[in-house]
Amino acid sequence: MANNPKIIYENDDMVVVNKPAGILVHPTGKNEKNTLVGWLMVKYPNIEGVGGNVLRSGIVHRLDKDTSGLMIVAKNDVAYNWFKSQFKNRKVVKKYLALVYGQIKDAEGVISSSMGRSHKDWRKKNVVDILSGKKARTRYNVLRYYALLNDGKFILIEKDEVIGVGQKKLEIFTLLDVAIETGRTHQIRVHLKSIGHPVAGDPLYKFKRQKELLGLTRQFLHSYYLQLQLPDGEAMSFEAGLPDDLDCFLRQSENLKPQN
Repeated sequence: MANNPKIIYENDDMVVVNKPAGILVHPTGKNEKNTLVGWLMVKYPNIEGVGGNVLRSGIVHRLDKDTSGLMIVAKNDVAYNWFKSQFKNRKVVKKYLALVYGQIKDAEGVISSSMGRSHKDWRKKNVVDILSGKKARTRYNVLRYYALLNDGKFILIEKDEVIGVGQKKLEIFTLLDVAIETGRTHQIRVHLKSIGHPVAGDPLYKFKRQKELLGLTRQFLHSYYLQLQLPDGEAMSFEAGLPDDLDCFLRQSENLKPQN
């Protein structure tokens, strides 16, 4: 595996992993070899079958293939059942950093929309009516704004500069701190697109006419924070900074200023 996961923390019950983008969490039936489970089973052979499914050994929750960040992996069935219960009862705090298209004007917001599978594309999820889907809830806070200029430069801008930049018909982007109260497949990506602000670099949920960001090779979505209670009652939290690809992408804007 070219870009190996990193162990953030471990004890007798669990491993906290920082998963890189580009690897599946577990095989999907297509004989994939480059998976997090495969890597874990080499390093921790005793987790095989934890949770009752060999293909998903130890996996308590998932991240999409091209989403990076923190994951909890159980080392035994007792811990697996404990952590699954924590997630089911919404006792786990999960936070992400997401760069999205457009200016989100309100400093914070909540998206409460049910989700279901798309009838047009089996890979996708959609926002659906409450009777036909599963409840999903996403909170977000605005961190900062960026703009894509005509010359291709990607710059950091202040909130009061957004109007001036927008009048030039340039693309505005918003960096968000996102917390999910539920854990539906593609939840953040679907919810943010549903309010008109798809995640930058997301090939599946993008709008047809949105501009591409040069240098961004995958969706800008990173799970940076987890807080949960261990089976012994201890509360712990974990953080993982932006991976190099996303960090370097944002840093290109630090020494650039909006054009007059």
